[in-house]
Amino acid sequence: IEEFLNEISTSIGTHPYILVNGSIVELVDFVLNHHHSYLWKQLPTLKELMIKVISAHGQDHPFLTDLKRNVNELLIDLEQHLIKEEQVLFPYLTELSNFNKSGQSKTPAVNFIKKPIGMMETEHERAGEQLEQIRKISSDFLPPPSACSSYILLYTELEAFEKDLHQHI
Repeated sequence: IEEFLNEISTSIGTHPYILVNGSIVELVDFVLNHHHSYLWKQLPTLKELMIKVISAHGQDHPFLTDLKRNVNELLIDLEQHLIKEEQVLFPYLTELSNFNKSGQSKTPAVNFIKKPIGMMETEHERAGEQLEQIRKISSDFLPPPSACSSYILLYTELEAFEKDLHQHI
C-alpha cells in the first residue's frame, strides 16, 4: 500500500513540499484547499464573463461562439470531475492512507482504487486538451484591440484558470 500511495502522491499534484515531505492526507488537503476551492470559485465567474462577452461582442467576433462552447464543455466536465475527486477518490485515498499507518493490509482496496484513478487521469488529460483548444481559439488569450474590460478580464481569468488547472493536473 505504501508504494501505491507514494505513486499516487506524485500523480495528484505538483506542490514540491507536499510531494517531497507530506503524506497523502496533506496532499489531498492541499489540493482541496488550494486548487479545488479556486476552481469552485472561478467556475461561475467564467460562465458569467463568457455570457457577458459573447452578448456584447459575439456578432463582431464569431469565434466567440466556439470559445463559449469549449469553455462550457470544460467547466461542465470539471464540475463533475471535482465532485468525483471530492466525494469518492480523496476520501478513499485518505482512508487507505489511514489503514496503511495502522499496518492493516488493504491490497484489495488498492486494486479497487486503480480504476477510479485511471479515470481521473484520463479526465485530466481531456482537460489539458480542452485548455489547449481554448488557448488556440483565444489566440493565446490575446484580446482584440476592440475588447472591453469584461473581454480583457475574461481572457485574464481564463489564462489564470489554465495555469492553476495545469498545476493541479
